[in-house]
Amino acid sequence: GVHLPTAHFTTNGNLEEWGKTAIINASLRLPDLSPFSQISNIPLKGMVTLDLGATSYDFGNNFESQLSLRTDGLKTGIEIADEVSQGLLSFQGNIKKKVDGAIRLTASKLTLPIGSLAINANLKSDKKLMANWTLDIPHLADLSVPLKQDLRGDLVLKGRAFGPMQSPRLFINVVANNLGFGE
Repeated sequence: GVHLPTAHFTTNGNLEEWGKTAIINASLRLPDLSPFSQISNIPLKGMVTLDLGATSYDFGNNFESQLSLRTDGLKTGIEIADEVSQGLLSFQGNIKKKVDGAIRLTASKLTLPIGSLAINANLKSDKKLMANWTLDIPHLADLSVPLKQDLRGDLVLKGRAFGPMQSPRLFINVVANNLGFGE
């Protein structure tokens, strides 16, 4: 692997059947994001770890990957984002692309200290979308400081989107328990 003062990158892979199948695994660890502040013009702090496993079949016509991202102590200088994330964020997901251009996102989940967002989606080759998602915030009080509003209860939003990518239909189901605002 390559080791730099601000990054650790490792990778390995295999080619099978003269390149018909390619398997690649990579890991990137950035233990200190502050050196990247000059490049991004954002006062970054914290660490990020990104792991990727990818397999290409049929000479690249079909592809699947698994992605994992984790942060610790993340600060972006964006007050609401920093308060909501509390420096901790993780994402895991699987992506598949088929020869006809169809893309499938499965078992994808973004997790923050305040809750999580789970997504499964298919974008077919004819650009029609079918997606399901769930946003779960078990303690709305965790959002009181970032939103500068006294909140109570829990909230679950379940949604579904389907149809043409340019104008999908959207359905949302809201479930809230012991919901409260203000004092």
